[in-house]
Amino acid sequence: MRADSIATLACPHDGATPLELHTASGDADAIQSGELCCPTCGSKFPITQGIPRFLVLSEDETSAIKRQEIAARDKASRKRTSWELPVERFAEVDALAAAVGDCRGHRALDAGCGVGLATSVLTSAAQILALDLSWEGLMKFYFPYSTPLELVQGDVCRLPFADGVFDLALSSQVLEHVPSAAARETFIAALARVLKPNGRLVLTVYNWDVGRQQSGIAKEGFHANGIFYRCFDAAELERTLAPHFAIDAIWGLQVTLPLTFRLMTRLGRRTVYWDRLWRRGAIGRRYGKLLLAIARRST
Repeated sequence: MRADSIATLACPHDGATPLELHTASGDADAIQSGELCCPTCGSKFPITQGIPRFLVLSEDETSAIKRQEIAARDKASRKRTSWELPVERFAEVDALAAAVGDCRGHRALDAGCGVGLATSVLTSAAQILALDLSWEGLMKFYFPYSTPLELVQGDVCRLPFADGVFDLALSSQVLEHVPSAAARETFIAALARVLKPNGRLVLTVYNWDVGRQQSGIAKEGFHANGIFYRCFDAAELERTLAPHFAIDAIWGLQVTLPLTFRLMTRLGRRTVYWDRLWRRGAIGRRYGKLLLAIARRST
């Protein structure tokens, strides 16, 4: 981590107190190890391999579910040998790039970055901070671009950043895995807090689409690997964001219309062009596997 990036950080317990750097090794351009201390509460957070580590899990009704998710994601990341974007995510990343647009001169946050499969849409930014709860995922993070980037380990519900430091926040398929309504509200409020006034949010979630409903898939439950999920319809997603954000648009992505599954299989990566036909309208919101929200901080 660069020394000048520390000013963007804050204690995850209050989101307000600036942190002090102690016992650092490295130089101003690359602090490799050290300790960040909160002068208010006395909490200490290590820097390991250049990555500040803020993961704090409170003992509440969701902590066991979060630990289960961390274990599953760590396991998957340890096994990862390829960073090629899966075919099923091409439409999402294409839509994220369209929604983000040109972010030159902006400081951007990727909240729940995983190994960086969607972070590439932020490459025109002046600086990126990418946060995830999985240490193993951050160890496998792949970003072959020149954009200045800092990795941070932390919980999206306790963002360790100062108020109003970001122009743009990206969150790809994260909200759906936050395991309670209260925690989801905390996450959305935290995103609003770290954004500048009128700062932009681009976010994707599972859609409660026609296909899932007709297949009898539960709206909320657990994947086979133990990770919690919840599907949203467009109205619910708008209600979730509305206390802190003004919604510009909600798109539907990965659109599969009735009787088109074989066509989708044949198209492969070219489904991007199919998706562009439908994603901005009602058909996309009804038949897309994902929803994408474009919003601006309103408080």
